[in-house]
Amino acid sequence: MILYHITSLEKPIQSILIPKIPDETEIGENYTEKRICLAPSILECLKSAEIVNKFDDEVGLVRVYKVKINEDDPNLVGWNKLYEEGLVPDAALTHEYWYKKPIMPIECSVYRVSGWTKKEYIICELFKEVTLKEFKSH
Repeated sequence: MILYHITSLEKPIQSILIPKIPDETEIGENYTEKRICLAPSILECLKSAEIVNKFDDEVGLVRVYKVKINEDDPNLVGWNKLYEEGLVPDAALTHEYWYKKPIMPIECSVYRVSGWTKKEYIICELFKEVTLKEFKSH
């Protein structure tokens, strides 16, 4: 299955995503388990992350990592389990997944995001695509 992870441009490009406790969590969200937060689409990543709080104006840039994970991987925690066990209270809306081990993305791009309101975003266009060579050198 293909899943996505987003970060702000303040963070350097990562050739391997490492599980960690997020810098910001929602009220009621688990803050003790290290994980890589993923979602089935960029839009769902934006819904689950508080990254737009870091945007200075009405347009923001996000780094998007694309990963491929086997659905049966024991390190993958599905959104339904996160929701049912109370680890992520809004997981039924955001479809957030957790991955508990380091993983290498298959792609990294930068997207421009605009027109957002609380939990609603419009993805405008691909801003910059990073070549695989450039990506692996980080």
